[in-house]
Amino acid sequence: MKLTVCFGDTKVVVPCGSGDISVRNLAFNSLKRVRNTLPKLGPHDRVVVHSVTIARDGGILDWDDLVRDVLDDRELVLSILVDIIFVVTFQC
Repeated sequence: MKLTVCFGDTKVVVPCGSGDISVRNLAFNSLKRVRNTLPKLGPHDRVVVHSVTIARDGGILDWDDLVRDVLDDRELVLSILVDIIFVVTFQC
């Protein structure tokens, strides 16, 4: 099973095995992948996801549900971001 997760205009494909992972883990795995496509994010910057929704009908997914129970293979889901927090460090 694999899903496409959208972060605004950026889309990443996330393999989910047989779907035995939670929606929370799907969000975490997709964030790890999208960080690789956004070079402006540093290792200490944080991206806060508000919710994950199904693209075709807008249904909000529960964080604890298993992917296989609420999504179909090759489904398109939207990751709604609350904030991107940039951490600035100074070296003297």
